[in-house]
Amino acid sequence: MVAEARNWGVIAIGYQCVDGVDGPVAAGKLSPGLRLNPAKDESVTFGPGDQIIVISRTG
Repeated sequence: MVAEARNWGVIAIGYQCVDGVDGPVAAGKLSPGLRLNPAKDESVTFGPGDQIIVISRTG
């Protein structure tokens, strides 16, 4: 994910799964399924509607 984001000229900082199962909701009070700064060796299978969170430049 990180390498592909780099190929697009953006920086991947996390992801959000629409099923809401994968997020630290109770601990971090984040939105369900939201995962910021995941471990580089973390394995994730994305499904329809899941989103990669990126930082990009405009203009």
